[in-house]
Amino acid sequence: MLHEARAQFFLHFNMEESNVGGLGIILSDLAICYQAESFHPDTLNIEMALDDASRCGCDMVYRISKDADNTLVATAKTGLVFFDYNNKKSFINSERI
Repeated sequence: MLHEARAQFFLHFNMEESNVGGLGIILSDLAICYQAESFHPDTLNIEMALDDASRCGCDMVYRISKDADNTLVATAKTGLVFFDYNNKKSFINSERI
């Protein structure tokens, strides 16, 4: 679900995970803290924000809650590294800097 939310986030801003300002991304880490249970067919809301941005990547933070009563189901964080797939280099090692 987090991957789908992240993909839709980029699409909302007319980008794709394979092309964020001309670079792709690599998921470098993932942390999830579960707060409550959720079951099918619960409808979930996923709120997202960017955090800790740097020239080589950023964190995406997520808040997942139940639509019916706004119960917090989980919080999560993914670390994203910008990557030049054509040159096989992370953004920090790329000539683009």
